[in-house]
Amino acid sequence: EFKEAGREFRQDVYSYNDWRWHRESGHIASAISSVFTSGVGKAMWRETFFVIATAAAVYLYNIGVPVLAAKTAASLPIVAALLGRLPLLHLSLLPLTLSSPALFLLLVFRTNNSYDRWWEARKVWGGVINASRDLARQALALVRDAELKKLMVSQIASYARVLKYHLGPPTPEARDLLRNELVDNRLPADQVRVIMEAKHKPMALLGLVSASLHDSGRTGLDTVQASKLDQTLSLLTDYLGKCERIVKTPLPLVYTRHTARFLSWWLLFLPVCLYNQLRANWMIVPVSGLIGFFLVGIEDLGNQIEEPFSILPLTAMGTGIQQSIFEAL
Repeated sequence: EFKEAGREFRQDVYSYNDWRWHRESGHIASAISSVFTSGVGKAMWRETFFVIATAAAVYLYNIGVPVLAAKTAASLPIVAALLGRLPLLHLSLLPLTLSSPALFLLLVFRTNNSYDRWWEARKVWGGVINASRDLARQALALVRDAELKKLMVSQIASYARVLKYHLGPPTPEARDLLRNELVDNRLPADQVRVIMEAKHKPMALLGLVSASLHDSGRTGLDTVQASKLDQTLSLLTDYLGKCERIVKTPLPLVYTRHTARFLSWWLLFLPVCLYNQLRANWMIVPVSGLIGFFLVGIEDLGNQIEEPFSILPLTAMGTGIQQSIFEAL
């Protein structure tokens, strides 16, 4: 619940001042204290607590069994003998040393591929911005009818809003927001109704733009000019397909789940292998907790950015398109 609610606050849009803040010195020092207040920590507290609890259980078992055996030796010799035969939970570091390269390779591969999906989605939406502005520029320069110019600008400005809705969860709140955004873009009421009633809203809007574009009596475009604008409109259709490919095709689930299983068992044996490696045995609790926190955080990074559209600033991008083409109008 925390992770889903927090995704909208990860939709960063940087300006020059943000880059200055990003480059400021001291971020390493401040990052040390932020471990305890970070979003990753709040989101992955169950996994981190599991590692800490496992380490605490190993420590208490290893120190508790010999103490209990000594205390019951006189009164309950049979119980003391049984306790004395129980093996202590400690292993060599060799199992972790041998398995670590494979685990880290899985984590890096997953994170890199999730980042590739995020970056591809950002490039696709960069193409949506460029194509929308280019289509509006051509319409303003070439279309003869002034009212049709306004209509086409409204339709083009609405495309990013409709595409954002199409790629997100179709909640009643999102539906109401889309309707308000279409009205805010000065789209006629009948076209708003057509879009809101359509199952595939981006295609419905593209059909309306296409109808406006090929109304030769009002546009005054010749065949070559109409074909040029239609090519730009086809780019928007192409970007729609690319977005659907990303959102409908996750990384192979067998890969994701096997990585999670591998990591969970590796962390389960971490305190057992660390027990005899630290001078103070109780240190396995904080050390295992920190290592677990960072490793489950890396695994969660891949989960967070694998589906990129709910963390990309799509609303801000749509507003940028809207402002720039309405200003041109």
